[in-house]
Amino acid sequence: MTSLSIISAAPSRRALLQLRPWLGTSLLAMSLVLGGLLMPEQPQLQEQLCQRYGSAEACQVW
Repeated sequence: MTSLSIISAAPSRRALLQLRPWLGTSLLAMSLVLGGLLMPEQPQLQEQLCQRYGSAEACQVW
């Protein structure tokens, strides 16, 4: 009787397959949000590159 309760307590394969797309989407969203928070855009650092390779009008977007 105890072996039946252990088997029934384990999540079914169908339930795991239904969770897989949701988990992938949420992990992708979390990684994008964390990437945006950890690596914010810093236009001051890119200003020199823009002035070297672009025109003055192109660099005035900041």
